[in-house]
Amino acid sequence: MGQLDRSIENDNNRSSRLSDLPESGSIEADSDVVIFIHREGKGVFIESRMLCQIVVGKNRNGPQGMFDFCFDRDVCRFEDWRKHQDLVAKAEKSRS
Repeated sequence: MGQLDRSIENDNNRSSRLSDLPESGSIEADSDVVIFIHREGKGVFIESRMLCQIVVGKNRNGPQGMFDFCFDRDVCRFEDWRKHQDLVAKAEKSRS
């Protein structure tokens, strides 16, 4: 587990990457998988649920990419975003 460099806060809401991690060279060399949790701006919340993205920054034995999820803080669980259409509608409304 690592923590991002604070300079990313000034970079206009982009998703994280390996270079944002302090000592990213050793983390990249030693890790098989590096995963970031990303949310846009302040995030879209309804009660304890939040839309977010899982960003696979490194995967030695598989694909990399971004995946949309819903995080439920009450049970500390990631769920399929398609089961939370109320959050999706709220996110789309806030972008308009």
